[in-house]
Amino acid sequence: MIHITENILKITKQELPATYDIIVDGNLTFDDRIKMAFISGSRGPSNCYHPKSDIDISLVLDQEMVNNPLQCENDLSEIIGLTVNNWNSSVEIDIALLFAINSCDFECFYTFPDEHGCKLISPDCFGIYKIQKGFDGFVPKIGVDVDKVFPIGMIWSRV
Repeated sequence: MIHITENILKITKQELPATYDIIVDGNLTFDDRIKMAFISGSRGPSNCYHPKSDIDISLVLDQEMVNNPLQCENDLSEIIGLTVNNWNSSVEIDIALLFAINSCDFECFYTFPDEHGCKLISPDCFGIYKIQKGFDGFVPKIGVDVDKVFPIGMIWSRV
C-alpha cells in the first residue's frame, strides 16, 4: 500500500496550495499495483476550482502486475476500492483507474506532457475503470481524448 505524504508528493504547496493540503490531509492511499497517479480537472494545474469542486485523480495500473486488465475486473475493483475507502476528506474524490490498451504505456503523461496529447492513437487510447459517478466497472469507449485530459499534475510515480 502506498500512502501519499508530503515526502513523496510530486506537486508542491506553492504550485497548488489547496490541492496539496487536500491530498496530504485526505489520506490518499493506493494499491502497490499502481505505477503512477496524477491530478487533472479544476483542482489540477488549471487551478480554476470553486469551493464545491471535487478532486479528479487518475491512477495508472502497473500492467506488469496486472497484465490483462479486461479479464481481471475483481482485481481492478479491489485496487480502486482501496483508494476510495481510505479517502478521508470533505472534498469528494473522483477516481479513475487507467490502463493501456495499446503499446504506449502512457508515455504522453511522463515523457512529453508539455506537448499535450497522444502521439499514437486517440481518442480512446486507454481503458478506464470506475466505481463512482454513475459507473460500476469498465467505462465504454466514449471518445476520451488525451488532449482534453491536460493539463495534468503528477502526484506520484515509479516511472
